[in-house]
Amino acid sequence: MNFPFFVAKRYLISKKSLNIINVISGIALVGVAIVSAAMIIVLSAMNGIVNTLSNQYSAFDSDLLITPSQGKTINYSDFPKEKILALDGVESLQQVVSEDALFKFKDRQLIGRVKGVGPRYGKVSGIDTLVIDGRYLLKDDEGRGFLYVGAGMAANLGLSPGFTSPPVSIYLPKRGTDQIGSLNNAFNYRSLRPSGVFSISSDIDNNMIVAPISDVKSLLDYKNEDTSIEIFVKPSASVSRVKSKIKEILGQKYLIRDILEQHELEYKVFKSEKLFAFIILSFILLVASFNITGALMMLIIEKQDDLRVLFSLGAQKKILRRIFLFEGMTIVVVGCMLGLVLGSLLVFLQKTFGLISLDNDPASYFPNAYPVAFLWSDVLMIVLSVIVIGFICTLISVLRVSGRFQFYVK
Repeated sequence: MNFPFFVAKRYLISKKSLNIINVISGIALVGVAIVSAAMIIVLSAMNGIVNTLSNQYSAFDSDLLITPSQGKTINYSDFPKEKILALDGVESLQQVVSEDALFKFKDRQLIGRVKGVGPRYGKVSGIDTLVIDGRYLLKDDEGRGFLYVGAGMAANLGLSPGFTSPPVSIYLPKRGTDQIGSLNNAFNYRSLRPSGVFSISSDIDNNMIVAPISDVKSLLDYKNEDTSIEIFVKPSASVSRVKSKIKEILGQKYLIRDILEQHELEYKVFKSEKLFAFIILSFILLVASFNITGALMMLIIEKQDDLRVLFSLGAQKKILRRIFLFEGMTIVVVGCMLGLVLGSLLVFLQKTFGLISLDNDPASYFPNAYPVAFLWSDVLMIVLSVIVIGFICTLISVLRVSGRFQFYVK
């Protein structure tokens, strides 16, 4: 066994004559353990929120969104749909027409976004499972169109879904006109009854109404044009691999984005918050690691006789330094491992039993228990940060007190 490590281990686990050294060493170890546990808990909680948001968005948005790199619309007649549908892993291809619109219900008016989708869109996307009132229906057997309204839009307009509900009027500017006048002169409009209300997240609920794509195209005077093409990937397929294959087919004429890229701002915000949380906890770890300095300095004072004997037996100055370097790093490593085990156990208990619950609306898509997600990459990042910070504090401590070794080499 390495001699400095052997001596350091004996110093750590053996009873010291000065009990205060035991206390300070224990405080340093517990401090490192608590901060390590806090790191894995906080990062796992933030991972859980990101995963929950991703699941929310995936219930409304497609796996891949294709938009034109220039202009506003896609000519569906020229779009290589057959080649994309023939790709392994592609489950469905859906045409979508989305545009800002004015909605009028009774005496209330509201600006939002109308999303026109096809008859199979509800099944392939999963938005038909998000109903909190009424039901998901865009076309009935008689060919009449209906609206699927976000919860925020429904509340602001004051509507309730149903066949007896008054219709909601959708106004879109007439194509190729800059005329300003009454709504009827400057806008195309269509009145459709709401069939159901859905809830996903506030930014979508407060802004979105889903309508039949035929009605939206009619309002916009579109024929073969679509504003986007949405691709849904089979659960067993890799989205990134399908995306790269579609890029090869489309070239530079189209932009293709996955769910993360469709909500890039939100994910960047959470990524930044996770980084700031990690930095703050690292500073707390740095403060906790200062206890190692006190423990090592007092240990060196206590072990003066031992150091004199070791030097007389031929131990060089660098060996004496290594003893206390190993002593400090042992405290750091043991504290880190204990903290990771404790933090991982708490994350597991929260994920399994939901120890911390949230007072959510039963209709909310957000889970009742606070979401957590354990990532091994977080563990690696925590271990590296704890080791680096602990090593720096230990090295500074050893170098600061190494002047005391001069007494032994005279």
